[in-house]
Amino acid sequence: MSAFAKLSFGAFITVQIFLICVWLFYYRKNTYNFQQSFNSNVYPKSSKAEKRHKTSTYIKHDVKTDDRNKNFTHSESVETEVGNKTYTLPTSYFKDKTITTTNKEEDSLTKKCPLIPSGLVGKLNVDKTPQTMEAVEKKYETMRDGQYKPKNCTARQKVAILIPFRDREIHLGIFLNHMHAFLMKQHLEYGIYVVEQTKGLEFNRGFLFNVGYKEALKDSDYDCFVLHDVDLLPENDHNIYTCPVDQPKHLAVASEKWQYKLPYTSYFGGVSALTREQYEAVNGFSNEFFGWGGEDDDFHNRVAWAKMSVYRSISGVGRYSALEHKPGAANPKRNEIISKGKERMWKDGLNSLKYKILQKTYKKLYIHIIVKIL
Repeated sequence: MSAFAKLSFGAFITVQIFLICVWLFYYRKNTYNFQQSFNSNVYPKSSKAEKRHKTSTYIKHDVKTDDRNKNFTHSESVETEVGNKTYTLPTSYFKDKTITTTNKEEDSLTKKCPLIPSGLVGKLNVDKTPQTMEAVEKKYETMRDGQYKPKNCTARQKVAILIPFRDREIHLGIFLNHMHAFLMKQHLEYGIYVVEQTKGLEFNRGFLFNVGYKEALKDSDYDCFVLHDVDLLPENDHNIYTCPVDQPKHLAVASEKWQYKLPYTSYFGGVSALTREQYEAVNGFSNEFFGWGGEDDDFHNRVAWAKMSVYRSISGVGRYSALEHKPGAANPKRNEIISKGKERMWKDGLNSLKYKILQKTYKKLYIHIIVKIL
């Protein structure tokens, strides 16, 4: 190789090395500036509290979500939002990076509550002593607006307890005194809705359940609805007040007023639990049953016509004490209404509900709804 060729080759190598050094210098500088700008905006020095409490991430493109469990998957980009500022980053920025929080309370709430809560004892002592509302409120000082959520974990379901009501004030005090302790031990996030019918017409239990269902959903996205008579108190805390996703659940399978036996095989009264999807799949209860009896049998038929079966708690767990009361007047037309139930199923129920809310009060221990049937 000639001296000129060697000199030219050496010059070429030198230029290439110089260009690489320049590229590395500017690449590191730009990367550093980007990280500094991002950190200063996402984690402003002026507010440590904002860094802890107001930083959130959400997906912008190609989002697939499971609404119940709040799981997110994505493929393109992620937006980070703080206050009114939004920054878009490639998802690769978050690969192999661990997001942590210094807020212990937020950490605890990301943990799901156990499927079988600790601290359950099984058989309970049921206190039927009349209670003043003031005494019960003092006992449950942590309650607010008739709703409760666990402090140290996230409940697996949000449960609305729906209670049709009229002229049972003494029973209500006993019920609330017993039920709040029972539900809290099961680590449930719940609200208790007492739906009271105005005077004038015979009591319509199914109608009040439908109203309670509609009004509860205006307050929160409840997953599970427990349909509960105010005169029944569970005797065993292993009787978990949640809803199976595949079938409705009958909880009160052994009631004291029926000598702790099912009165008949298709009985679905007292206390039962359905998911939102199940309740809507049967169009709720019929609104036609005024007076005592019939609405539970019609509701059980709707479950069967929707091709669902009823899950029952075992009798040793699904035991309920009963509070004494004078039975209401029987509905003389109940058998006739039941006989035409299938043809009425999609004409009579949630989709035909007409009512007027006269009062909706968020009391300490429950949400009180006074409703007029139109």
